[in-house]
Parts: sequence; C-alpha cells; structure tokens
Amino acid sequence: MSRILDMLQAEEENYHPLVAIHRISRRCGEDLRLELDCHRTIAKYVEAERKSIDVKTEDGAELVHLKINVGDASG
Repeated sequence: MSRILDMLQAEEENYHPLVAIHRISRRCGEDLRLELDCHRTIAKYVEAERKSIDVKTEDGAELVHLKINVGDASG
C-alpha cells in the first residue's frame, strides 16, 4: 500500500479512491456527465487503454493500421 493511501485509511477505514469514485457515480442522479466521468476514471485502472496508429507513406497512402493496448491493467 502507498503511504498516501495509508494516511487516507487512517481517516476512513477501508478507503480506496476507486471505490469512492464508484460511489459518486451511483449517487449522481441525473448528472450523466459526472457519471460518465466517474466510469472513465475507473476504467483506466481496470482495462488496458487502446490506441490506434497509422503508418503512411510520404504521399499519404496507408501502409499499416495498428490497434494496440497501452499499459497493463492487471495490476
């Protein structure tokens, strides 16, 4: 555990920021923008981010189009 998380848990037992964000998403009512922002924040920690890369020639012809996962969300 991190030192900062230890300090936060000293104030609130079992505190975890992702759980707190999830709770906010469940209480935001009709504010869909806030709910979406909460879920986007959590998703960064549970799923690898996907990026698209286009490799083109000087005249703009596409040589390769790659979709890759960035980072490791397993840990």
